[in-house]
Formats: sequence, C-alpha cells, structure tokens
Amino acid sequence: MGNKKTNIKIKHHNYNLYSKKKNRGKQTLAVILTVAAAAVLCVVGYSAGKPIMDYFKNREQYTSDSGSVWTPPTAEDTSHSETVPPVVESVESVEPPVEERSIENTFILPEGAALNTGSLNSALAAAKSGGYTGAAVTLKDADGYFLYKSGIEGIKDGEGVKGALTAEQICDIITKAELAPVARINTLMDHISPSGIEGIKFISVEGWTWLDNYAENGGKTWLTPFNKETSDYIGKITEELSAAGFKTIILSNTKFPNFNSVDYSLLEDIGDSSKRLTALWRVTESARRGAEKNGAEILPEMGAGLFETEKLSTDAELAGDKEKLKDITILIDYLTESNTNAYVEAKSFIGKMNGLYPGQKYAVLIKGGGFSGSTFAEVKRAFEEAGIMVFSE
Repeated sequence: MGNKKTNIKIKHHNYNLYSKKKNRGKQTLAVILTVAAAAVLCVVGYSAGKPIMDYFKNREQYTSDSGSVWTPPTAEDTSHSETVPPVVESVESVEPPVEERSIENTFILPEGAALNTGSLNSALAAAKSGGYTGAAVTLKDADGYFLYKSGIEGIKDGEGVKGALTAEQICDIITKAELAPVARINTLMDHISPSGIEGIKFISVEGWTWLDNYAENGGKTWLTPFNKETSDYIGKITEELSAAGFKTIILSNTKFPNFNSVDYSLLEDIGDSSKRLTALWRVTESARRGAEKNGAEILPEMGAGLFETEKLSTDAELAGDKEKLKDITILIDYLTESNTNAYVEAKSFIGKMNGLYPGQKYAVLIKGGGFSGSTFAEVKRAFEEAGIMVFSE
C-alpha cells in the first residue's frame, strides 16, 4: 500500500503580542477611571444632596401638628469652627443722686405716722402739700414704745415695739417723698421702761420701782439719768437711727419728772442741782456720740423755761450749762400769747434769746394748736427773716 502524501495547510494569523498588551492596559485604565469617577460622583452627590436631605428632614420635623415654623440653623449650629464668646463690658449701675433736702422748714408728723406705710405716706403727702422741705417722725413715743422695728438687744421682738417698718425703711420712704428725714425720740419720759434693759428705771432707796404717782392714779415709770445704763441705752438708739440714714435726731423730754415732796426721801440725788445737771448732760452727750458715729446731729428740745431768771424749769434744765449748750443746736418750743401782734411778739422772743444766750444756735418748734392761719404765717415769717430754722406741728 503506497503512502499517500497529504498536503497540510498552515494558516498564519497576524498576531501581535505587544498590541494585545496595549489593549489590556487601556481596558484597565478605563476601569480605574470609571471607578474613580463614580467615587467622585458619590462624594459630590452626597455633599450636594445632604443639605437637601436635611432640609426635607427638618421640614418634616418642624411642620408637625404643633404649628411650629422651621427656621434655618444658625451659623453657631452648623459651624465647626471654634466659638468665641462675645465680649460683654460690665457696666456698673449708677443710681441718680438724690437731692439733699433742707430741714429749715420741717413738719412734725402725727405721732403714729410711722406705724405702717399707709399712714406714713398719707402724712408725707400732707407735709408736701403744705410746702414743707422736711418731715420729722416720732420713733420712740412718750410711753417708751418703739414705733419702728429696732435691732437693739433687749428691745427687738419685745413688748416695747409697735412699728411694722424698720428705721431704714421709714427714712427711705421720707427721702423718696423728696423731704429731709428727721427722727424724734422721747428720752427719759418712758412709761414702759422695757424689762429687757436693766438698770434704767428710777428705783427707790427701799428697792422698789418708783412711779410718778400712785399706781391706782395711773403712776408711770421714768428712766433715771443718774445711771450709766440709761445713757448707754439712749446712745444705742441714736446710733441705730443715724445708721438708718437720719441726719437729725430730736431729743424730746430729756428732763426729770416733777417730783413730790415725799420723793426726795425715796430717791437719791434728785435734790442736788449739780448732780442733776451732770446726769442730764451725760445722757445728752451719749446721744450725741451715738448720732455722730454716722454723721448725724442731735437737736435737744426745750421749753419756755429757758427764760426763767431765778431757776430753770425742768423743761430747760440742760441750759444750766451754757458753755456745753453752745456746742449744739437746740429746738425751742414756741407758743404765742397773741393773735394780733404775733409778728412783733416773735421778734421780741428772738431779741430775748439773743440777750440771754448770745451766740446760741437754735431752731423753733411752732406749736400750732392756737394759731390762725394768718398768725402762723406771721410768726413763721419773723423767724425765717432772722435765719432761724422753723419746725411746725
């Protein structure tokens, strides 16, 4: 069997290895670029879309049934930068200065005026309508009651306090009414003699509390000026009132009671005029020191007994030491005897005062009970022309 030769054709393909590698590189690059582009689109899409998504999210949140209206977040809410607190300058509150009023024309308010705000404001309104520049308020009455809330030990929260206001509150109310505040206290005339303060009452040589009359006839206690406890007590009162803002404090009834003949055997030293005068000035000077601790002055009140030539009456016994008297201003009670010559009579009083007490500083308290309106005006004019301070009831 003969061998048959078979013709085999070999097909040649134009195959380029380099070209294949190049195409694969292009495909890889395209994939990378596509992925990168997709990533960029995601980032950009999220950045652009987030505020929109937040808007609709917040819109749904703030358009609920409550009716609230959505407002855009503030820069403080969305900013990631460091927050710098605003600089606030501290501005010190300054109250406008209160004009200081003069006591040269002062009205003595009714005794119970300071008991509460209503009665005080009513009395002050009357003073202002009368054209007065000052108002004097009684803060310790003739019975010894405190007509304000005192902080003195032995007095505070005791049976001797009637008032509902503190001395500072009373002074502030008077000042806001644009009147000069003046305090008035009864010193030795004190008929309750508070039990919380020891050693201030007259005690007989037999050891019992002395009264100015029989108990069944309404006898009352008095404070004794002979004891240091009494002068200390009065000094604490003036110190408290001056600390509350009162710059003038009237001292009423700084005097001895009218003793009966039997009393001279029951009480020591009441018959010795020298010891009496020393005792009265001890109380007065203690009151003065207390007032001056806070820049205030005292104004001891005296009666017409100043003009007694032989012996001063009890309502002016302090004037027995004229040298000490010159160091202070006194307040003299003035009563006219005539409604027809009131002006001339007042001028006569001034001349007599200057003759007996030359250089003495004083003011007058015009007791208005028996005056007509025109008479009162004439008396007041006479004293004002002489530069004398006038107080009126």
